This record gives sequence, C-alpha cells and structure tokens, in this order.
Amino acid sequence: MKASASGNGPATTRAQSRVWDKLIEHKHYIDEHGEDVAEVRNWKWNQTYE
Repeated sequence: MKASASGNGPATTRAQSRVWDKLIEHKHYIDEHGEDVAEVRNWKWNQTYE
C-alpha cells in the first residue's frame, strides 16, 4: 500500500511508528546501560565514493 501524496497514508504512519518505537527502545537502553546500543555505537560511515 502506498502512502498518500501528503505523506499521511497508512504506510507512512507505520514507518513513523517503527522509528518512534526504536527511538524509545534506544533511550531505555541508554538509561539502563549508559551507552548507545551496539548497532549505533559500532556504526561507521561507508568511505567508498566514486
């Protein structure tokens, strides 16, 4: 299903919900462990440019 042109369709709402849930999960992890989750902590920019 496609999101509407205004960006408020069901697919957009689901994507926004997933992003928001991940941010909350990340905040809880930091509160408990005092550092970013591994997927953020170990992330590096891709240095391959053409």
